[in-house]
Amino acid sequence: MNMIDGMDKNKKSKRSGTWRDAIDIAVSQDKMHAFGTFVKLPEDEGGMSASALRAALGEMGVVYGVCEQALSDMLERREVGTEFELACGKEPVGGADGYLEFYFDVTAFDKKKPRILENGSVDYRQLRSVSQCKSGQALASVIMPDGENGMNVLGETLDFLPGNVPQLPAGKNVIKKGDSIVAGASGRIIMEDGLVCVLPVLELQGDVDASVGNLEFIGSIVISGGVKNGYSVKADEDIEVRGVVEAASLISGRNISLLGGVHGGGRALIKAGGDISAKFIESSTVNSSGSITAESIIHSRVNCDGVLSITKVLVGGKAVAGEKVSASTLGSAMSQATEVVVGNDPDLINEYKDLADKYQIQKKELEAASSAIENLNSRASIGELSQELKLKLVSALHRKMHLRDKLEITRKKLCSVLAKLRISEGSVRVSKEVKPGVKIVIGDAAVYIKANLKACLVTNEDGKIAIKQL
Repeated sequence: MNMIDGMDKNKKSKRSGTWRDAIDIAVSQDKMHAFGTFVKLPEDEGGMSASALRAALGEMGVVYGVCEQALSDMLERREVGTEFELACGKEPVGGADGYLEFYFDVTAFDKKKPRILENGSVDYRQLRSVSQCKSGQALASVIMPDGENGMNVLGETLDFLPGNVPQLPAGKNVIKKGDSIVAGASGRIIMEDGLVCVLPVLELQGDVDASVGNLEFIGSIVISGGVKNGYSVKADEDIEVRGVVEAASLISGRNISLLGGVHGGGRALIKAGGDISAKFIESSTVNSSGSITAESIIHSRVNCDGVLSITKVLVGGKAVAGEKVSASTLGSAMSQATEVVVGNDPDLINEYKDLADKYQIQKKELEAASSAIENLNSRASIGELSQELKLKLVSALHRKMHLRDKLEITRKKLCSVLAKLRISEGSVRVSKEVKPGVKIVIGDAAVYIKANLKACLVTNEDGKIAIKQL
């Protein structure tokens, strides 16, 4: 290194040994530099060497940053009173300022790009403009870039200084957790005033149409307009539509509220894990794991596990309720075919019976295959099994495995249908009248209405339909 002159280094010195009496070794107060100086010319020059200088530095604790060129220069020049910098420490390099790493696309907000299909066409029904998250999901973390530690000439580590730490942008329904933020609720992710927020309800102003695309949301969805033909809306929680639903698909994990009703055109599908309420339901398929309430239901297929309540009229199609049906009017003056089922749907009962019969047949076939294999194995044990019979045994074993698999599939289907069968037989209550053309099924009993009935209560009593005037 270069020679250093006239610098106040607050040195501490030490001399020892024979020729070393001529050398002064000093370490700066900040321990980042070590210096060597000839205080006189040594008498014993034969002992002078670079290794001897390193040893002298070592006596002062200098173990890092020794410059071999500086040692050579000092030995070569041998200038009394001239200070040579023999070692230099390494300054730490501070870390850069921290930054936030987001685990969602912060540039995706308000972007509405259509999805490109495999055939190259564009699906304008899938615009995918909503970022979503589940409760507890990590949304962002602080990332602090590492700096580089330094070291002084005494070998002591000098820690680097970290950069500035950014603030965690926790907004509504977002929780700080260490150096990260996580969602405090399931829903839509938005950026508001620089903060990450989670909205459990997705609110759409207007219709679900080509300008919006299909909606699929982890929370609840509220639509101020309607849902146009061919579009779908899916929500893990509730769905509320304030306009008219056309031939669309609505699937909800909980409740569905259709304030503007449904004009299904024979193609609408409404399915809820909870209750469904609608102003009217027309030409649609509606399924609810809870109850269904509507002013009127026209030419539709509706099914609910709970109570079916119609405040005005139910006409055409088929309505199935697990517990009971309550309506103002059933049927129409045109005697349109209308079926009302309470308890178990006859179609479901027939499916169960068919599966039960199929299961018994397959079980007997499996038992026969097992018996044939047992017989062949017995003959084989006494050496009576020819090559032809051996082939039959192999074929029988394969058939048994095939029959066993078929039987298991049928058993699972049977259990699935059995789980849907309801115990309650319930009732049908009509506050005004029942028109001709209506079929009422309660449990294992049914009745066809051939003439007008005024307000009445229809029940199943000992396997027969009973009609009581109200």
